[in-house]
Amino acid sequence: MLTPKIVISPHISVYPSNDAGVGDRYRVKIKNDRYRSVSDISVSVFVQERRVVTGGEIKVNKRIGTVWSTHTVVRKRRNDPEKDNCRRVRILSDELEEVYLSKDHPHVLVEVYCRDSWSGVGRVFRQSYAGIDGFRYGSFKHGDSMEIDPYVGHRKMVLLEKLKQRDEALAAVAQPADIQQSAADATASEDGTQASAAGRA
Repeated sequence: MLTPKIVISPHISVYPSNDAGVGDRYRVKIKNDRYRSVSDISVSVFVQERRVVTGGEIKVNKRIGTVWSTHTVVRKRRNDPEKDNCRRVRILSDELEEVYLSKDHPHVLVEVYCRDSWSGVGRVFRQSYAGIDGFRYGSFKHGDSMEIDPYVGHRKMVLLEKLKQRDEALAAVAQPADIQQSAADATASEDGTQASAAGRA
């Protein structure tokens, strides 16, 4: 009861930047789940790398970004519509783009350290993200919700949708030979039936 209690979002938000020449913005959301405020917040980001050693391999956490926040996250009061117990934290790291686009899809680890404002006791919280599945296109909803509103206009999503439509169009045009032959036989049979009926008439 003397330590803080922080909840970290289960996904990393990916949202395009409005600045020219700047890549996507990556954010996590943290929530203070106690009624007391917390201070001295620091958010660190690691990537899990595999290194070959004698007799096998080991996993090593490589730090790729650190965010120091001076904001105080306050637990929301009852009937408080602002819900100011949450903060969105931007991850300032150029390497995260490379991690996201990597074919290996390494795991990302977010570590949050903070202290309870009353007792002064600190605690570390961690959240692991399993490769590309840990990312979501969109922005976090307001309030204490950890859900992400999807951003359908993201260039990567648009590209994937165009590729999907192209594949569907190619599949519709390039039908297998047996399907085409069956369609031709059905047309010939229908023509023969019509001709026979015309002869009997």
